Amino acid sequence: LAWHLTGRWATSVESADTLGLHDLRRRDWSPELLALAGLEAAQLPETVPAGEPIGTLLPDVARDLGVPPAALVAGIGDGQAAGLALGATAPGVAYLNLGTSMVMGTSSDAYVTDRAYRTLAGVRGTYVLETVLNAAAYLAGWARDLVGLSVEEAEAAAAAVPPGAEGLLVLPYWNAVQTPYWDP
Repeated sequence: LAWHLTGRWATSVESADTLGLHDLRRRDWSPELLALAGLEAAQLPETVPAGEPIGTLLPDVARDLGVPPAALVAGIGDGQAAGLALGATAPGVAYLNLGTSMVMGTSSDAYVTDRAYRTLAGVRGTYVLETVLNAAAYLAGWARDLVGLSVEEAEAAAAAVPPGAEGLLVLPYWNAVQTPYWDP
């Protein structure tokens, strides 16, 4: 997309990291992982830090969009953006982004890994430790539609059930498994 908009083959470090070919410590493509994938760095976009300009919109693109020539700025992923927008940029402060999926994360000054979360590139040299479940509101909506209840009816029915849901347990893996099993 950046290539078509600006003529520059580039993306942000904070977007490239999820491709599985990035060395997060170095914040650049990993020569070892590229070799395993049979790729060379020249085949991949240049990486720039989030917030840095990638380039100016090409004149014909700006004209077609009906906007003046403007800079295209390197961005970040939706979970990273949610944490930044909520001010969860210091270690020990977490964010929860609840929608179709559930994404929760916290900032870290150090590069650490664990199967309990995924480690992403954060802004200004930090890292984001993030968990993901693909079936949050998605699962609630599916169950509500299955039994034919409105949102209001489903909320009233849920409020009538005592804490513990009478032993009912729902596993959150109805729309792919991410945290902690990472098996789509």
